[in-house]
Amino acid sequence: MKSQKILLLLVVLIAQTPLINAADYHVSPGGSDQADGLTPTTAWRSLSRVNETIYQPGDRLLFQSGGRWSGKLRPQGSGVQDKPIRLGRYGAGPLPRIEMGEGGGVVIRFENQDFWEVSELEIRGGSARPDAVVGGIHFVATNAGRILRHIVVRDCVIHGLGGSFKEYESCGIWVGVEGWNKEHGLKTTFEWVRIENNRIRNTGRCGILVWTCSAPAGQTDGNHMFREGLLPSQHVTIRRNRIEDLGGDAILVLGSVKPLIESNTVRRTCLRTGDPAFPVHTGYNPHSAAVWLHSCLEGVMQFNEVTHTAKQQGNNDGMAFDFDFNCKSCLLQYNVSRENAGGFLLIMQSARDNIARYNLSIGDRDHLLYLVGKLEENNLVCNNTFHITEGSGYIIPRAKIWNNVFHVTGEATMEEREGNGDFRNNAYHGNWKNLPGDSSPVLADPMFVNPVPGWDLATTFRNYMLHPGSPCRAKGVVIPDPGGRDLMGNPLKPGTPPDLGAIQSRSPN
Repeated sequence: MKSQKILLLLVVLIAQTPLINAADYHVSPGGSDQADGLTPTTAWRSLSRVNETIYQPGDRLLFQSGGRWSGKLRPQGSGVQDKPIRLGRYGAGPLPRIEMGEGGGVVIRFENQDFWEVSELEIRGGSARPDAVVGGIHFVATNAGRILRHIVVRDCVIHGLGGSFKEYESCGIWVGVEGWNKEHGLKTTFEWVRIENNRIRNTGRCGILVWTCSAPAGQTDGNHMFREGLLPSQHVTIRRNRIEDLGGDAILVLGSVKPLIESNTVRRTCLRTGDPAFPVHTGYNPHSAAVWLHSCLEGVMQFNEVTHTAKQQGNNDGMAFDFDFNCKSCLLQYNVSRENAGGFLLIMQSARDNIARYNLSIGDRDHLLYLVGKLEENNLVCNNTFHITEGSGYIIPRAKIWNNVFHVTGEATMEEREGNGDFRNNAYHGNWKNLPGDSSPVLADPMFVNPVPGWDLATTFRNYMLHPGSPCRAKGVVIPDPGGRDLMGNPLKPGTPPDLGAIQSRSPN
């Protein structure tokens, strides 16, 4: 009887407790900071008023379309599972713009906060500050002491971030644990990060960066050691972003389990890193690439298009893609790489069991394949098509290089340097200064249908199909797990000798 009375009392107390409903807060250039912000007609006016409020789970913070603000946005509070806080816009018209103004720093910054979704904003850096960090939208973990979850940034336009190209934090979208190999990384990381459909251009250094200092177990080496116990990020997706005209790297994911980088378009990056006109100082890394993974486990880079990556004199990279230190069991597949000054792919020491397959490289030059680890690290570059059209290119081959087509035309030249590679069943055509020691080479014109880029990717793919009379048909080494499809989506049949190159013109039986 006593327990029933207690239960009844609890029910009454719960029924009498008022529910806290989520609210919509509006911000308009014509608003008033003395208003409540709860409707478009009672909107707030300034960023300083917005920054005073601690937002609750399920709230929405909405800026009026077409409105313009100058300063720094620092929303407070965190959402919870199934009730994120949303930062976006209301009304029709151009995206609302938030501009840095004269200062340096980050336009929108969240610190130790999670369950936020940011969408449909225009972010500008304001006046150029080449000696300062200038960032767009940053989610930063310092001393959160917990895993921060559900970070979404989508459909934003970020540009004109004229900050220092020597700082990774001069970045359009940055999600990460502050610092390098720090104590707080033992308790803090990010999970369920989604960055998609954004347009980023003209930043100081980076486009999109997810930074959690950690490495797969047993993968660290003496030169790039992270302390034991640092937490990797998980469930990171970077998809369908357009990134162009950057001082350095377009997309970098550091210390993550199964990150996915797919369907992004990247153009004209690495424009300033390594420029001899800007002296190197302590802590500045002049080496940059377009899209890369560092210390990741089972990451995937696929369906991306990367073009016109630059390579300044002091930048030893400048390639489209990179498996950097401590990457393990990662995939690079179904990508298109064109006219990148530093080549197609870098694989660094301590990266192992990674695969690059069914990619198309046109006009990449310099160190086309820069595979500088060890052959016993078991990295595989297979069934890719390389059309070298200009410059003097070379391969550093400390990996397995199987079933590829190397087609050299015009005044271009290619050579293999240093040895220590496992070349099998590749096709070599054109001006080679030093042919690799291939166990079963095809030394003939691969006979592509029409080896020139088309107006779109579909036309380009058709142009690089093998002619029915090609000597590259069914000449490949059987790959135990080829991945199910080729660059064009044609199905693959395990156990059947494949065609050489990225496109399987011969249908499997």
